Amino acid sequence: MQQVRFLVSMICLAGLIGCSSKQSPPDNRSKFDESLDALAGQIVKDLSTFEKKVVALRDFAHLEGKITQLGRFIAEELTTRLYRTGRFEIIERQLLHRTMHEHKLNMMSMVDQQSAVKLGRLIGAQVIASGSLTDLGSSIKVNARLVDTENGKVFSVASVTIPKTTTVASLMSKPLKDGAFNFGRNASQERDNTNGKKGAAQEMSPTASSVPSAIDKLTKDGFTLSVRQCARTIDGTVTCTLTIENTNEKDREFAVQYGYPSTRMFDNLGNEYRITAIDMANKSYRFRPMGSSYQEMRKLVVAGVPLTTVLTFENVSQKASEIALLEINCGRDCLFKFRNLSLEEQ
Repeated sequence: MQQVRFLVSMICLAGLIGCSSKQSPPDNRSKFDESLDALAGQIVKDLSTFEKKVVALRDFAHLEGKITQLGRFIAEELTTRLYRTGRFEIIERQLLHRTMHEHKLNMMSMVDQQSAVKLGRLIGAQVIASGSLTDLGSSIKVNARLVDTENGKVFSVASVTIPKTTTVASLMSKPLKDGAFNFGRNASQERDNTNGKKGAAQEMSPTASSVPSAIDKLTKDGFTLSVRQCARTIDGTVTCTLTIENTNEKDREFAVQYGYPSTRMFDNLGNEYRITAIDMANKSYRFRPMGSSYQEMRKLVVAGVPLTTVLTFENVSQKASEIALLEINCGRDCLFKFRNLSLEEQ
């Protein structure tokens, strides 16, 4: 009798285990990735149909206009997916946001027709991709649209729904400062430095306040390099934005090297990272990891015209709080070394 009862108990227990396994919740992370894959697939299809190759992706904004870490994360994920197809040239988003900031284009709302045309001309993009996020309670509706920078018109739309997991909800609750990248000194620092009044240089130049201050500046061989900002995104990508100025009278080329010797950075933990990509105005290059093989990107720097440049390093430790050393190799006996650069979270 005891054996029969034991047998019945085991059968019931097996049934309960089977039922619970069938009713276990689905893998939400997988659904999130699948949704973004689907969104990227729609975008890739339409870009190919309309033969568009050069794309700039903006942070996705909530309907009320604010931008959170979720909006930035989705833009970063789409950037990765589009780049991995090998079919498109992706404009570095640090360059995109800096250009919008310097030309006082609205970074919070969707790109309007006039701004899209102007922005495309400034950064060399054929398409501006932007989007919106709508909180539906248990899920988030993601709408994307593609704007042709030749005429400022929307030529494609795409949408998906992603599950509102704990992680997604957390990212949604964290707004980004000013809705975009943080450039240079903040307003309170400016007021402290000027005692609440505009300086003479600011009064003479209406655009002076839009030009970010340099963290560090070095001059060598007729070139002046000014580091404006180094920032890290949630996926461990670090972008250092700088300007390159040719102080000679003649126009000259500036080179950034990879391999040996390589342009590289060291964090305050001693970790070394080689440069993975570079953007010089509207010209971009992705370095290929091939051991010590020599690679470089060259760009003509017009005398007297500052050249906005973005250096990209990937898989940087989240524990790092500072760039101990940034080495920019630009040719034989040409080496710029910047030390102790602050690393901002984006």
